[in-house]
Amino acid sequence: MKIFILRTFLPFTFEEAVQLYQPCYESNALSDKCQRIRNERIIHDDGETEIIHEKILEYTSYIPKGLKLFLPKNAAVFREEIRMKGMRLTRKFTSEWINDDLLLYYDIVFVEGKQEEYDLDMFDLTDEEKKILTYQVFDLGEPVEQDLKSFKSSADPNHFVSSITGRGPIFQGWSDQINLNQKNEERKENEDKEKEKENQTSFDSTPIITEFRLVRFKFKWTGLQTIVEHLAPGVIHTILGNGHRQSFCWNDDILGKYYQSKNYPIFGKQAAEEKLKYALEIRAQYEQQQQEQQKNKKKDYEK
Repeated sequence: MKIFILRTFLPFTFEEAVQLYQPCYESNALSDKCQRIRNERIIHDDGETEIIHEKILEYTSYIPKGLKLFLPKNAAVFREEIRMKGMRLTRKFTSEWINDDLLLYYDIVFVEGKQEEYDLDMFDLTDEEKKILTYQVFDLGEPVEQDLKSFKSSADPNHFVSSITGRGPIFQGWSDQINLNQKNEERKENEDKEKEKENQTSFDSTPIITEFRLVRFKFKWTGLQTIVEHLAPGVIHTILGNGHRQSFCWNDDILGKYYQSKNYPIFGKQAAEEKLKYALEIRAQYEQQQQEQQKNKKKDYEK
């Protein structure tokens, strides 16, 4: 079994994350094919609503070419069960191909602010699991590999500005540029005071939350177990990374509907295009300066 925790910083408020990471959205866009077979809401005695969502998904495009030769056509077809209650979400994938010999399980917790430390008490881990547990980090702004076939160019945070919130573009290391000593509410309160004179409510321009995703992966198949379990963490990392990119770039319609009834000034499509153009120009100048500095250092070293 492979077990790891993936930590991701996201430029959303808690309220926005609830809207954007609904079970009915994420895997639909990530998979090659999707068939919904269950969608149910249950109100518990404590008043909280739990969403239960089940789908049949196909992920054939994510399987490396060399591995496809050894697998049947339905090897990448999974049954997904999702349960979401509050800001905790679990996703369980099973395969009809090899039944209990394959398991992919996510346990997801959203935490307010930027939390770099991994709190294992958030998850139900055995002592044996803690011994083999590894850690991964995904940066929403990290450049995408050019040969990544599952990547959608329209879901590139490096080339996107939200027409609703005006956030973006996002580049690698973006979270380091935020004043981490202020909580989201404090930043929003300060911005609201600035806008109060104009009788407007402003967006929190730089919110940040942390997603911790515990991933369990098990594969038992004679001759392939070592290969598949070796490749699986990288493939899963790619799938989850694509999901976060799409959540940031593809959901202006959801945020627009969410903020429609609120007194929030929409950033606007034209303003978003202008901001993106300007940001990319500044980024290009910065990268050129970095290249020139590296060349100068190399020349000095050669001397």
